[in-house]
Amino acid sequence: MPDSYKYVRDLETELANHRRLYWVKIGFRSYQWWLLSALTILAIIVWLILVDRTRLIELSFFGAVIAILSTTMDEYGYEYRLWSYNFHLLPQLPHISWVYYFMMPIIYMLVYQYFNDWRSYSVAMVVVAAILAFVFEPLLIRMHIYVPLKWRHIYSFPIYFAIGVATKALVIKLQ
Repeated sequence: MPDSYKYVRDLETELANHRRLYWVKIGFRSYQWWLLSALTILAIIVWLILVDRTRLIELSFFGAVIAILSTTMDEYGYEYRLWSYNFHLLPQLPHISWVYYFMMPIIYMLVYQYFNDWRSYSVAMVVVAAILAFVFEPLLIRMHIYVPLKWRHIYSFPIYFAIGVATKALVIKLQ
């Protein structure tokens, strides 16, 4: 193994150790962690109540694609230091994974479930993208959860919209 790769692995190990220590001393004990955990559980409960069980496979596939796309975008932004996070669900999981594994897919699945035609879906996605970019992100900043480094909310808006539209187009094409 090249020396430079070993150096990178050693740094990753050191970073993982610091993340675990931070999580135990600060993250897990913070109101932010408990609030986001509670909201995630609430989102799952709401989804279980509202989900159209006759479309469960379709909706689950849709949600999985949303989770994959949003997580990939988040990994890209985090890796290139466009933003950072102060809290992790677990120190072994990437960033605020609960948002990308649960909250966003649930929000998007419910929009997909309730707004069938393209016009109403597109309008709903504009509203969702605006709420995520201009309400949710600033709220996460005020709560010291999310730290934009080289990022502005306006950049997030078209991405949130595009993820929803692209995923609907993919699901429709595959049906």
